[in-house]
This record gives sequence, C-alpha cells and structure tokens, in this order.
Amino acid sequence: MKEKKNNIFIVLAVPVVIFLILTACIDNYGFHSLKIVLSQAIIPTTLGYAMCFTNAIGMFDLSCASAMIIAAMIGGSLGNTMGLPGLIIGCIAVGVVLGVINGTVYKLLKIPCLIVSLGLLLIYEILAQKIGLGVSKTIPADVGIIGKFPYSLMILGASALLFYYIYNKTCIACHIRAVGNEELLANALGVNAMNTKYMTFVLAGIFIGITAILQISYANSITTVSSLRSISMIFQPLMGVLIAFAIQEWCNLTLGVFISQFTLSMMFNALIALGVPSKMQDVVLGVMLIIVMGIALNNKRISGFFERKARRKELMKRA
Repeated sequence: MKEKKNNIFIVLAVPVVIFLILTACIDNYGFHSLKIVLSQAIIPTTLGYAMCFTNAIGMFDLSCASAMIIAAMIGGSLGNTMGLPGLIIGCIAVGVVLGVINGTVYKLLKIPCLIVSLGLLLIYEILAQKIGLGVSKTIPADVGIIGKFPYSLMILGASALLFYYIYNKTCIACHIRAVGNEELLANALGVNAMNTKYMTFVLAGIFIGITAILQISYANSITTVSSLRSISMIFQPLMGVLIAFAIQEWCNLTLGVFISQFTLSMMFNALIALGVPSKMQDVVLGVMLIIVMGIALNNKRISGFFERKARRKELMKRA
C-alpha cells in the first residue's frame, strides 16, 4: 500500500516538476497559463477515455474523431431546435449508435479493427459533410455555455467518475481486460471474445458523445473535415492513452489518462509560447512520447540494472 501511494505521488509530481521548469525557462509562462492548459486538456481526456476500451482489448479505432464530428453535427442541429437537452441527448445518442455500427461491422466482417475503422472513417467524414452541407454547424451561445470553463471541468469530472466505475467495477470491463491479456485463455474460461470486442465500441460511443458535446460547445461551432484529416485529432488523445497504459502499474488508468493529457497540454502551450512551428511541435512531442514510453515500459529493466549495480558495489566493499 505504501509503495502504491509513493508511485501515485511520483506520477502526480511529474507534471508539477515540468510546470516549474517551464515557468522558470519561459518568460510569459506561469500560473496564469494553468487555466488554459486545463481547458485544452479536457477534450483530449474524454476522447482518451473512449479510446481506452478498444486499446485495452488490443485494438485501435481510428474513426473516433470522425464519429465525434457526426455526433456533434446532429447534436448541434437538435440543440438549435430543442436547446441544451437536445444537444446533450443528441450527441450521446448518436455516439452510442455509431459505436453500435462500428461494433456490428467489425463483428460481421471479422477483419482487423484498423481496417474497419479506416473504412468507416472515410464514410463518416463524407457523411458529416452531407449533414453539415459542407459548412460548420453553429449553436447558440446559451446552449454552448456547457462547454465553457468551469462547466466543462464539471463534465470532465462526471466523465472520469463514469469511466472509473465502468472500467473498474463492471463485469464487461473484467472481460475486456481478460480478452486483452490473453484471448484464447479468456475463451476457454467462457468469455465470448467477439461480443466483448463489440461492447468496447458501444462503451466508447458513450464517451465519444460526451466529447462531441464539449467539442461543439468549446467554440459554439464545429467544422467538417475530409481526406483523413480527422486522424490528426486523435493524435494527442492516443499519446495520452498509451502513456496512461504504460504507467498503469503506478496509478489508476482514469487518473493516468488525465495526468498524461494535462502534461501534454502543458508541453503544447510551452512550445507555442516559445514560438515553435507546428511541425516542430509534432517532432518534439514524438520524441517525448518515445522517451516516456521507453522509460515506462522498461521500468523493471532499469530498476534491475540499478539493483545489480548496488549489489556489486556492496560486494566490492565486503571484499
């Protein structure tokens, strides 16, 4: 228990240390930046929660962002006619429906998720353009207030609690982790792997709908994309999810996703404050991802190296 608390403390200390270093090195960066950093970390965090379910079972869903755009388009249309309830119900309902469609296509075709999601991504991008008539969908300011700080932070808190309960307290989450760890063994124990994979898409759809609410409310509008450009929208959430899974032994996945996204958001803002071009930002963040993942996934090897070094030093002293 003490070791677990120490690990959580280390995870929480990392963004604090990075923030202090950035504050000391960058003139126009400080505590006034934290509100912006937190606001910009909310949407990637909720989309990251959606991606956690498919990642936990060993699949990558590239269509998350394009599905989120469709959910925001339809939810925004309902928000214009029915107000805030229409926006909330529309986004979440469409997110779940698209999750059901993704899961059904994957279950029927039985081809790799990467291929299925790539094909659906192209379809969803075109469909979103038809729904939005090729232009952005706008909602009234009084409806979009839900996506502004601090209301967006409340939605993030509710999403985190919901994700924590589903991922840690439900039977389907146990099946997801079992299939993700060893599918053949899970089947032998009576877990239907295909149905479990189907449910990951449905569960992801809930958080895709929540992300759609936040996305269209953030600027009171959302714009369609094409030519696979929606893939770029999942880059930051995916990085955070991969880091969160890598440090899962140190802290709960719910907290790990948020800490990862918050730290990445700090890095993005620091690079912008330094005037680094967008292409170089991707290079820096890619290098950071490799370093963090390398340390996290080789943690046992690194600790074992220092333990062996300490033992050799002790034996030399005794000799």
